[in-house]
Amino acid sequence: MSRNLEKDVQRKVVMAARKAGWIALKQNPTGTTGYPDYMFLKKGVVRFIEFKSPTGKTSPIQDFRIEELEKQGFSVMVTSSEYEGKLFLDIKP
Repeated sequence: MSRNLEKDVQRKVVMAARKAGWIALKQNPTGTTGYPDYMFLKKGVVRFIEFKSPTGKTSPIQDFRIEELEKQGFSVMVTSSEYEGKLFLDIKP
């Protein structure tokens, strides 16, 4: 999947999430790197998604951040699939 298709999957999941009542926040913390692309918030639930192409791999700093978030009890997904992203957010595909 090209970078454009990766962004297309990301856009579709974010639009569906917002329609389903999720707050979708693009992650871009100043001075930090490696956090997942989006944080989704809804009714006390926080979930993170890192969007990748099917051949894309997470970097060592991304692996560290994902592990750090999971150790704190957060749900994190790395996906290249619109279907998987929606299921992760309990949205009917």
